[in-house]
Amino acid sequence: MHAVGSAVPSIVLLFVILSLLVILFGAMMFYIETLFCELDQDTLKYVYTTGDNAGEETLYQNIPASMWWAIVTVTTVGYGDMFPVTWAGRLVAVATMVTAIVVLAFPVTILGSAFNDSYDQKTEEQLEKEKHKVPFGVRVSKWVRRLLRQREAEKNIDEVLEDYEQRVEMQELKGEDKAFFVAALDDAEKWFTTLEEVNEELFKQMKVVERETARISYLQTRVKMLTSVLDAKAETVSEVSSSPENGSMADKISET
Repeated sequence: MHAVGSAVPSIVLLFVILSLLVILFGAMMFYIETLFCELDQDTLKYVYTTGDNAGEETLYQNIPASMWWAIVTVTTVGYGDMFPVTWAGRLVAVATMVTAIVVLAFPVTILGSAFNDSYDQKTEEQLEKEKHKVPFGVRVSKWVRRLLRQREAEKNIDEVLEDYEQRVEMQELKGEDKAFFVAALDDAEKWFTTLEEVNEELFKQMKVVERETARISYLQTRVKMLTSVLDAKAETVSEVSSSPENGSMADKISET
């Protein structure tokens, strides 16, 4: 439709030229052929008066009939039902054929060029769409990731899978595409089951880690207390040993 719309001026020009040629050469052929004829008063038909066809009725009895010959000639159909028999008529026929070929070539070329440009543009648009088109596998991957996010939002897995099955029907996927999508959904469901099992195992391990962490914290507290006691005792021993009068007492404390 775009090509036809852009070629409307060329189409109009083609029909205008065609009409002018038909009217012009049809009228010329009628008058040229009837120059060698006389009107029969009884039949009211033009009859040749000279040449090999003398006494025969001409095929070009009026302008509309001559225009029919002009249409057949200009369009290069050439039925052969009408043809000139005089030398002047044959010259008009040659001029009609040559003029039609030369004149009609211009609008026909423009029309063909418009259709060719439209086809090239359509092809480029299609290639551009194919270039930016997301592969089906990537779309399935995005749907599965969206499915995972919905699952993380604690949505019912059955509702989610049903929703995506409806997407399959809405997009009218068939054959390998549908099988691939359904297989992806089955894999996603298996992933959910595996994730739930992994989450349960992690929860158990976290409980163990929490207990061990509490135990380590308790042991760290005991170590700090014992370290404080030892530091206090070391300070006492240091003070006693630094006094000469209490040397013997320091020895006793050390012995203890």
